[in-house]
Amino acid sequence: PLMFKALGIDLDVRFGQASDIGGQLGDGLLDAFPFCAGVPISVYTEIEAQRPVRFFTYTSAELAKIRAAKRIANPGCHALATLLAVWPLAHAGLVEGRVAVASVTGSSGSGASPSAGTHHPERFANFRAYKPLRHQHVPEIERALRGEARIDFVPHSAPLARGIHVTAFVPVAAGREQEALQAVRSTYAGEPFVRLVPGTPEVRSVAGSNFADVGLTAGGGLVVVTVAIDNLVKGMAGTAVQNMNLALGLPETAGLRRPGPGL
Repeated sequence: PLMFKALGIDLDVRFGQASDIGGQLGDGLLDAFPFCAGVPISVYTEIEAQRPVRFFTYTSAELAKIRAAKRIANPGCHALATLLAVWPLAHAGLVEGRVAVASVTGSSGSGASPSAGTHHPERFANFRAYKPLRHQHVPEIERALRGEARIDFVPHSAPLARGIHVTAFVPVAAGREQEALQAVRSTYAGEPFVRLVPGTPEVRSVAGSNFADVGLTAGGGLVVVTVAIDNLVKGMAGTAVQNMNLALGLPETAGLRRPGPGL
């Protein structure tokens, strides 16, 4: 029988060493969790056979459909939305400089334990940035991009219960804007849960669902990619189920084809 664990909602399985996260999660936090993320797909089978307990493959189904995987690390919510925005352009080698990312999240992204900065009544009718350039998801994002793009990431707290909205400002060479737009369109052509939308996506259109809505704008050597996802479904449990479906040989969309209740 296939031995399988989907553990992506836990940072412990997304990094190999505490040094990978630049101290952003606290000294020594990951010393007891010697897992490896970002394993190249081409060597995954060999690594899994040699060290079957220690290694996890980091992916979402949109980045790579690894049907034979037994241990998968799923991206975090901010990370997934950012990767959906930047990955196609980075993977195509079109990024020319640092990528600025503004990511907006709702209160449920902070977990079940309330604090002065995360409790929904404290966030209601307020909007603020937090952890600018020092968020714990940044090393995860850059590692998944394999050095093809560096990220300046500023997350924001919004008066929402759920949802992630990312705006990525991706510099490309002048005259290659249309090529960049086509790279994004080609990457997501046929993806069951990625919808290219006119204009910019809205959080309420994806809330409670496994869909990711993507908007594109380009001009003057800059491509702006906007992404909206539900942080609890596409940004957490839904991506885990999607990866699990692939690993177990089930239809990728099993249990996930629902529009969501919205906001």
